Formats: sequence, structure tokens, C-alpha cells
Amino acid sequence: MKEITFKCKDTPIKAYFSLPQLARGLVIFVHDTGSSRDSTQDQFIARVLERGGIGYLLFDLLTDKEEKQEMETQEYSKNLPFLTERVLAASRWVKEQEEFKDIPLGYLGIGTGSTAAFCASAIESSLKALVCLGAPEEPTTSVLENILAPTLLLVGSKDHHGEETGSKILEKLTCEKALKLIGAAGPKFQEPGAIEITSMKTFNWFIVKFGGLKKLTH
Repeated sequence: MKEITFKCKDTPIKAYFSLPQLARGLVIFVHDTGSSRDSTQDQFIARVLERGGIGYLLFDLLTDKEEKQEMETQEYSKNLPFLTERVLAASRWVKEQEEFKDIPLGYLGIGTGSTAAFCASAIESSLKALVCLGAPEEPTTSVLENILAPTLLLVGSKDHHGEETGSKILEKLTCEKALKLIGAAGPKFQEPGAIEITSMKTFNWFIVKFGGLKKLTH
């Protein structure tokens, strides 16, 4: 895992990235606005992807200063154009790197970051796959209709609101799509074993859509 900095307009954004040899693809993590690249849960998923031959970019959606403002005002979590531009800036950085040339690209949206991942997916036409953990606030119909990448929603079976929202989103998506429930898990996937199952299903979706070989099984 390497630490890098890329820019979104003039703002430096900190990130971790890793690219295994003979990588099958690369996934950009789009975190909760209240989370960061140091999230234990997200790093666990990243290691599962890496062991299976998929690279990752873990970046901070907000700077430290913006994060402090967010805690007081929640202004950034409600500013979808702002967050979407951050995701697209991460995508541009990846595509500018010679070592990533021709590697399939995916997004993993997590919590509040999922809505920004949806919005960016409607713009980033080269995206090969999208996975969201927990159903986001329902994006607009125009956003959903413009998503081409195969999309998987993973929702805890105890998250009834997330399941309802996810079902509505699925109805409006015109791409390949699926909604899968994580047994005995809530909105944050913090129950014993939930993150392991979630990581496996996430990997399987990406590796298949990237044109890889094997799925993970228990």
C-alpha cells in the first residue's frame, strides 16, 4: 500500500493505493462523509480485493478542514455536485497513470458515499462495475437511467429502510443489477461475520464484471 496525493481542482486529496501484479481491475472506494481512508472496515475489504488480484484506491472524500465543518454543519454530505467531483477527480488520477492503463475500473460506494458513487457512475462511462454497501438516498431517475455499469446493492437484512430504498433504485436502473441481503446484518454491517460475507460478495461482483476467473467461497 502506497500513500499518494492527487488534486481535485486546487485541493490536495490524500489517498492509499495498491495495484497487485497482473491486477484484474482497480476499485475506487467512496467512503461515508464521516469516514476516511483509515477506516478499519474499508481497509478490511481492500485487503480482500487485493488478495484476489484487484487493486484499490482509498481516498479521503473530505479534507481534515472540511471534515471538521461537516461535523458542525453537515454541509458537504448534502452537496452532491461537490462530492461527485471528488470521485471523478480520483477517476481522472487513476486513468492518468501509465501503470493503470487498460485496467478495468470500479466504484465501491459506502454509506453516504454511495449516492456520490451513483452520481459519478452516471458520468464515468468507462466504469465496469459498481457496488454499494447500504442503500443510499435515492438518486434521481435521470442519474439512475444513465448508469451503464453492472450494479450490485448489498443491504443488511435488518436494514428494512435500506432494503426498501434499494428495491426502488433497482426498479429504475436500466443496467445489469442485483440486490443482495447480508443475513443478520444492520445498516453498518458491524455484526459478527457480516463484513467477511460483504467483502466476499463485493469481490465476486467485481472479479466477474472485470473479466476475472474465480469467485470466492466460504
